[in-house]
Amino acid sequence: MMSEVTGQIEQISAGAEEGSVSGDDTVRTVESVAGVSVRNAATAEQMGGSSSNVEQAIVGIVAITEQSTASAQEAFAGAEEMSAQVEEVVASSETLAEMAQGLKTVVGTFRIPSDERALSGASPA
Repeated sequence: MMSEVTGQIEQISAGAEEGSVSGDDTVRTVESVAGVSVRNAATAEQMGGSSSNVEQAIVGIVAITEQSTASAQEAFAGAEEMSAQVEEVVASSETLAEMAQGLKTVVGTFRIPSDERALSGASPA
């Protein structure tokens, strides 16, 4: 009987030690899970800060795009204005060319060839 009691005591001791080891494993597992949770929280915080930076960058890009669009529109308006001015200059030069041709024709009717003046004995006035 003594050996049965001793065997049972040994089994109880072994079970207690196993429970103790199992408890230590549980504590280590809980600590590990807690560490992972802390790292996840830190990563989430970093990602939140990063998304704020990305949002600010996008806002900056939108502002630059709007400025570029406004500048392009101004440049286009200036080019249109210059084109209209060039058209006016071309029209004016055509008109001046026509006037010059008309004046040339009118002045040509009043010209006396230099050979005829010398032959007629006319003196320049």
